[in-house]
Amino acid sequence: MSGSERLLASGLGGRSAIVTGTSAGIGHATALACAADDAPVLVVELDAEGAERFGGVDAPGGRT
Repeated sequence: MSGSERLLASGLGGRSAIVTGTSAGIGHATALACAADDAPVLVVELDAEGAERFGGVDAPGGRT
């Protein structure tokens, strides 16, 4: 199990997450997983069209 997999499996425990490449693939899935764990998520995407497609994260606690 990788370090990031261990972190997500154990919960973020009040930590924030910065996730790159969020328009698709692993970055997208990671941002959604962090948000589902109620962590504040800063998403970073260089592809403007991809960023618009992603549109943000709706977190259970109401944070995006």
